[in-house]
Amino acid sequence: MSTEFTTLPKLKLNVETKASRYDRLNAILIACILLFGFLFAVLFLIWLTSVFDFSRRVAGPMVVANEPGDSKPEGVADDVLEPGVEEFPETEVPQLANALEAVTDAVSQVRASLEKRSGDAAEMGRGRGFGSREGGPGTGGDGIPEYKRWIINYEAEDINTYARQLSFFDIDIGVIHQTRNDIWRVHDVGGGASVIKTSRERENKTLRFTHDKIRMRRWDQELCKRAGVDLSNTVQAQFYPESTRQVIRGVEAAALVGTGRTLNQVKNTILKVVPGGNGYEFVVIDILYR
Repeated sequence: MSTEFTTLPKLKLNVETKASRYDRLNAILIACILLFGFLFAVLFLIWLTSVFDFSRRVAGPMVVANEPGDSKPEGVADDVLEPGVEEFPETEVPQLANALEAVTDAVSQVRASLEKRSGDAAEMGRGRGFGSREGGPGTGGDGIPEYKRWIINYEAEDINTYARQLSFFDIDIGVIHQTRNDIWRVHDVGGGASVIKTSRERENKTLRFTHDKIRMRRWDQELCKRAGVDLSNTVQAQFYPESTRQVIRGVEAAALVGTGRTLNQVKNTILKVVPGGNGYEFVVIDILYR
């Protein structure tokens, strides 16, 4: 009796421990999705903060003017603000001092564009401020004043082009302190910028505008910072010289030729700054009538 033994072949087990090509491709795709998602979120936040203004809104200075026919207090120049209590002459026996101070504070709280004033003396009768209320600067006769009538659009690709436009028309950026009487005019922002200190009384007859677009207001602030002006507790406005106002008046008058309309009928003149001539020029985009 013979015994036969059969030898079975030994199986070799191959265990795969490395990632497959599919797993590597899947990991790359997930990493790219996360990376581009993060970049998109950052760019969206940057766009959101450039379009919407989340800063605390502070009312800027307004050039105040009465319409024709309104009563006007007595004075010697065009005044931006109502006469404060401290501008009344002193009397030996102050009359209604506390009442006038309360009224001044109430007006300051309701109308944010007026500067809050206080004082210790008041006199009954007509007050004399720094000037009259004769329609303010830019009055157009019986028509709407220039500061209410003109709408000027600046379309510049960058802040340097915008600065050259302001310098070409001799337009200064005014930095107006909200609690003091100080005003700093930044001149020639597109060239060798210089800063001139002035006051509200000196600038009462100066035509000024403020931007509606957030980007343009930030450009004004950046140009003032470049000139070394401290912007703490201030607002900015554009100060238009008389020569530039004459240019705009000429362009506006030319646009009315042949329309059969007069300047007194104009509600708004919409202008735009474009390249032309030796640098830039104003063109009328549209005219709205009353």
